[in-house]
Amino acid sequence: MAEIAVSDLSFAYRPGREVLSNVSAVFRPGEAVNILGPNGCGKTTLLKLILGLISPPPGRVVVAGRPAESFSRRRLAQLMAYVPQNHSGVFPFKALEAVMMGRLARGPWWRYRPEDRLRAQAALERVRLAHLADRSCLELSGGERQLVLVARALAQQAEFLIMDEPVANLDY
Repeated sequence: MAEIAVSDLSFAYRPGREVLSNVSAVFRPGEAVNILGPNGCGKTTLLKLILGLISPPPGRVVVAGRPAESFSRRRLAQLMAYVPQNHSGVFPFKALEAVMMGRLARGPWWRYRPEDRLRAQAALERVRLAHLADRSCLELSGGERQLVLVARALAQQAEFLIMDEPVANLDY
């Protein structure tokens, strides 16, 4: 069973502007972990460091017993799915097409398999958006777009689901 371990992680976007200082934590599959803190305290930065979207000092983020930087991007995508706190699409992908992009970590990048379509449709059903599968993401509300991102992450079938403010834009 894989786990994600962060040890003594510090990070600054520029000298003298440290965002994180000596953060250590271990995340195991099946756990639900919330990171709480005021705006600007480094929550999103921590998630981006774990995901490899920004580079931490070598060896500070360990996934499945190996430094995160030793994995290919594809392998990291098989281990970790990400739902960003905001996303503004510019292409008119249909909701189902956007969700199917989560399957790229599981098969050849140049074509989808029948299983990929089934997994994407199941993920849309799980977030109760199957009825919008053929609608352009540009025509969806902010909350519906957020649910498409959650469905995309679910379709990815990663061991870890990392979500940054996943209920932003969602109605009660």
